[in-house]
Amino acid sequence: MTFRKAFNHEDGRGRCDQRAQAGSERAAIRDFEVAFAPADAHVRLMRRITLAHLRLWGLTALNDPATLAVSELVTNAVRHCHGSEIGLRIVSSAEELRIEVTDGNPTPAQRGEVDAEAENGRGLWLVAALSKEWGVSSDGTMTWCCLALPPADARAVKAPMALTEEPASRRSVGTGERPTPAPKSDRTLLSVGTP
Repeated sequence: MTFRKAFNHEDGRGRCDQRAQAGSERAAIRDFEVAFAPADAHVRLMRRITLAHLRLWGLTALNDPATLAVSELVTNAVRHCHGSEIGLRIVSSAEELRIEVTDGNPTPAQRGEVDAEAENGRGLWLVAALSKEWGVSSDGTMTWCCLALPPADARAVKAPMALTEEPASRRSVGTGERPTPAPKSDRTLLSVGTP
């Protein structure tokens, strides 16, 4: 697996008409790119890397839709990859989060008809429902989607670090008394998001 700073828009690799041009108002504010071998185990890892970057960028309000889109697009790439490498690139601009997955397969991804009883085949339907737009590069090797950024004051959603039940002996039940503080613990529980 290779983790690298994403290439700029002018170098021509993975070129796509839909990609924002450098210097435009849609140009990247933050981005990352990961290249990895096609393996089912990497789907979960790409979700975790995405969550880490969303947390770093203060965009935790997009955790669920972004990780679901990454999961679906990377799973499709793993199943249909031509070659030894898949690329995941995520770009945060002023108004959207763009997710790009490159798999080397020139056959464009398409939403197919899905039977109500089918156990798979809904990935691109989910991506389309979650995103403000999605598509495939002109050469068919990259599938992408764009999620709208929430308003600035709603971007970072703080999750509780740990939830614990306070023992009944320590609760205040309307007596006007202050509850006795719980004993300090040396164990720290952290919320790590969706596995």
